[in-house]
Amino acid sequence: MASLSAASSPAARRCYEVLACDAYEDMARRLSAAFPDRFTYHHSKCIDLLPILRAICQFFLVPHSRVICAGVSPGATFPDGSDNIELGGYSPVNQLRGKHVLFLAAFSDNSTTLSQFYALIVLLESFIESLTVVLPFYPTGTMERVVKEGQIATASTLARIFNTLPSCGKPTCLLIYDIHTLQNRFYLMGNCLPQLETTVPLLKTAMANGSAEPVDMVAFPDDGAAKRFKALFQGFETVANKYYQAMPARSASYSR
Repeated sequence: MASLSAASSPAARRCYEVLACDAYEDMARRLSAAFPDRFTYHHSKCIDLLPILRAICQFFLVPHSRVICAGVSPGATFPDGSDNIELGGYSPVNQLRGKHVLFLAAFSDNSTTLSQFYALIVLLESFIESLTVVLPFYPTGTMERVVKEGQIATASTLARIFNTLPSCGKPTCLLIYDIHTLQNRFYLMGNCLPQLETTVPLLKTAMANGSAEPVDMVAFPDDGAAKRFKALFQGFETVANKYYQAMPARSASYSR
């Protein structure tokens, strides 16, 4: 992650149009106030989600980036409960046309997930230059495989929805932080490609500077977590709780 000091001059920066769900509205306002040459906020109506802020802010404080933020607020529904969404950045004219769009997403439940796909489809059909979707937590990432017929690998089915989004001329970039398994990336293809990021460097900085006692060991809750993240903690002693997901020993019998 680049620091703010590494940013180039405003004239050389790419222009992003950023739409945010309600949960990210506060971040959008703060970014716009702190960096008005890079972030401009547009308010919209409908989607209510949960916030994850700091890592996203740090990631986009990089060279060649100027961001215009459009938020989406909760509560705008028809009497039957279906969405009545009005995106910001379209009045009095389409301010998103020909621009790089950044959408701050959070899939907290199935209802809000569907609402955001409504918004993404409209954005991609608005003659934008590119779309980057920041989804810090990929909620179905732990369901990437099945052990019996009839189960649904929702990591795959959610990825297929992303893959069928309209094309604006180039693939939609789906930015995810610390995805459950790295192989989840292979479900995303065609019109949507993943960009996998991690907040482990921030954690390591906090471990080095935020504790009175030095941290020299990292404990993982299970073997899966150790396999996924151990390589990111080189220089630290690591240990995994092998009893966290204890399962009965498997046995097999054979007959002729």
